[in-house]
Amino acid sequence: MINEVAWAGTAASANDEWIELLNTTAAPFNLAGWTLSDGGDINLTFGTLVIEAQGFLLLERTDDNSVSDIPADLIYTGGLSNSGEILTLRDAAGNVIDTVNGSGGWPAGDSGLYASMERSPDNAWHGNYGHVVNGRDADGTALRATPRQPNSCLFPTPTPLPYPTGILLNEFLPHPGSGAQEFIEIVNGGAAAVDLTGWRLDDMAGGSAPYTLPGGTRLEPGQFLVFFRDVTGLVLNDDGDTARLLWPDGSVADEWIYESDPKANNSWARLPDGGAWNDRGQPTPGQSNRRWPDPTAVPVPQPAIGELRQWSTGAWARFTGRVTVPPRLFGKQVFYMQDETGGIAVYLGRGDWPALAVGQSVTAFGYLRQRNGELQFYVRHDYDALYGPEYELVPPQPRPVTTGQIGEAAEGWLVTTTGRVTKLEAGAFWIDDGSGPARVFFSSATGVKRPAVTRGQWWTVTGVVVEYTTPRSAAATYRLQPRFASDAQLVSDAP
Repeated sequence: MINEVAWAGTAASANDEWIELLNTTAAPFNLAGWTLSDGGDINLTFGTLVIEAQGFLLLERTDDNSVSDIPADLIYTGGLSNSGEILTLRDAAGNVIDTVNGSGGWPAGDSGLYASMERSPDNAWHGNYGHVVNGRDADGTALRATPRQPNSCLFPTPTPLPYPTGILLNEFLPHPGSGAQEFIEIVNGGAAAVDLTGWRLDDMAGGSAPYTLPGGTRLEPGQFLVFFRDVTGLVLNDDGDTARLLWPDGSVADEWIYESDPKANNSWARLPDGGAWNDRGQPTPGQSNRRWPDPTAVPVPQPAIGELRQWSTGAWARFTGRVTVPPRLFGKQVFYMQDETGGIAVYLGRGDWPALAVGQSVTAFGYLRQRNGELQFYVRHDYDALYGPEYELVPPQPRPVTTGQIGEAAEGWLVTTTGRVTKLEAGAFWIDDGSGPARVFFSSATGVKRPAVTRGQWWTVTGVVVEYTTPRSAAATYRLQPRFASDAQLVSDAP
């Protein structure tokens, strides 16, 4: 019979699978001509192998390292899927002697703990959770299995150890922003210090390999412990996963299952510490948890953009407009928006802007600042902005201006103008309709190169008016920046 299956492999390698057969009879048995197959890439034919009475046969995948301290009786090729397969043992005449997993899903075992699947005398399957084990993996770590030994399910399960219940997951960051790193934090909510040697951190079963807390790890009452991804190797999916804290016996001490992305630089946090879970946590590894403020709950003025542009730098506000330049087109942290009264650059301090479409409604909360002469609206975090649905897009219409109006009064606006080419640069050209010259600058961030223009041609250009005045500038410097290749159109070659 098929007696034990290590379908998840071992902690040393998920590919280090092995299978054990058991001779349940009172006499040696010759397996000549017998086969073992999974209906796919495992097709094993036994030679003149003999299993002793009540003896075991150990089959290891690829080489003899899956169980490093017990020699394999036979090496096979092919692998077992963690989602389940059907193993079939046939005699020399092709008769089915035994099957495992007739339903196609593994009935026992644990890929997170690399626990094997063991058979009991009543043909039920059980996972090995460590109270009886033997054998070591390729790294010398003890297996949660019983290769070539009686299965652990044949022995009484000991009374579980009285592990403390006050040790909890307190915060974790699945979607770090720029420069940040995933982490998991635990807290001791009990009244006594706890030795956490052998406890584990893990994601959902079958995901990353669990991280075992090192010997001597101790957590005092009210104290936090933080474990970053570069230490644990745990990878938490942004859009849904499970964070788990496991007792040394592999059972779950605490877990939190989430099914949505909390967005960049937002942690899942218990608020207050040890309390209910919230997806608006401000990442505070090793400190008491805090929540990001709700931008709709802060009492600040809500001016139109034209009015906002008249205010002093440092003024806080909330305003609504529509996107004219999406994020990452002119720069990673900035996008432009406007309403009927004006336009402005919106800069993000932490995190990453979501993908926004031209014409999408945005309500932003932040304060005014100056950068290179340009007035910007600084938003501390992407959660300080609310986004309208993409099916309600209203693309802003560019404002017609003369070339001489490309200046302070038009800064931040999406405009369109027509003029004759008067000057050429590597990444720009100048046009003039008689009211004054305007520089048309093609930002390398857009990937749009300056078209092949010649002096004397007339071009119509659509873009955003951007100020770029440095300390070395003799005067305020403005430029018209197209967004897309279609924003610059040849009108005429006539002089």
